[in-house]
Amino acid sequence: MENQKPKLNNISYNKDTRIRLLKSKPYIGKNGQGEYRMWTFTDLEDNETKVFFAPEDAHAVLQNLGEGSELILRKVPLQDGSKISPKFELTVVNAVARNGNGKTHVDHGGIMRECLKSAVEITKEVDGVPWRSEDIQRISVAMYISRTH
Repeated sequence: MENQKPKLNNISYNKDTRIRLLKSKPYIGKNGQGEYRMWTFTDLEDNETKVFFAPEDAHAVLQNLGEGSELILRKVPLQDGSKISPKFELTVVNAVARNGNGKTHVDHGGIMRECLKSAVEITKEVDGVPWRSEDIQRISVAMYISRTH
């Protein structure tokens, strides 16, 4: 097929890829390996539309998000004996949640929690600086503003 979209499943190991959900529901189909769930995203690095064949754990996260949600996708190696298989980790950066009536709302609390966690991680990575709680607060607020505007 000449109209096939690039697959996010083929990203490099241990590389963060920032993506935006294009549709709030996957395309569900079947092939020789069973049922699959194909989600469509915009890769925010190259602004290209790409597909992601979501394993069950990733699908569980994605099915609660609405169109426009931003995430970071990371493929990590998972060793099982002598075999290495990919595991996909999703971090929600900006959640647009779907509610019961089909409308969407932004999960500001979730975004704030992610920003605070990231700010704490940043301060742990930089040794030799006497970090104060005000510094962590300022970093997390700056991250929140950049993610929501």
